[in-house]
Amino acid sequence: MKKLTQLLFVFIILFAACDKEETPELKNLMTFDNAQFTIKSGVIETSHWNQDRTTFHILLIDTELSKQNYLEHNMEAVKGASFINFDLDSTYNNFDYRLEGNNCYEATWDFPGMITIDFDADKELLTHELNSGNFCISKAGEIFDVEFNGTTTTGKNVSLYYSGKLIEIEVFE
Repeated sequence: MKKLTQLLFVFIILFAACDKEETPELKNLMTFDNAQFTIKSGVIETSHWNQDRTTFHILLIDTELSKQNYLEHNMEAVKGASFINFDLDSTYNNFDYRLEGNNCYEATWDFPGMITIDFDADKELLTHELNSGNFCISKAGEIFDVEFNGTTTTGKNVSLYYSGKLIEIEVFE
């Protein structure tokens, strides 16, 4: 009887271990046409145009970027880097990342953003316009969660997941 109890105990442990589904760990990763890039930093620039309109420029990049470096050098600060940027407007479905919960924007064509691989100001061919996709951003304290899945105008697949701090910049036009 003792052996039967031990065997039953082992059997229960095995089934309990098999029952747990492992969820894959999300990493700060951008995938473009099967190439992967680790997202290391980002900027979210909020421009206030008037009472009715605010635009959000979101830049996620595979190099370290400081607020000072971004403000002083802007695009020169990202030379040699790969990045994705989104230009979203508060007039798109009342989009505003500062609100609680997920803020999502979905476009079936002409998605307002682009992806740039190995940025070189002299080589515009490395920039790909986004065609369609689903973009979501949420904020809890200082931590942002950003997700995007979509395609470029040339049919290349793009996906992105980032969780971490973003450099926040406010601009009043």
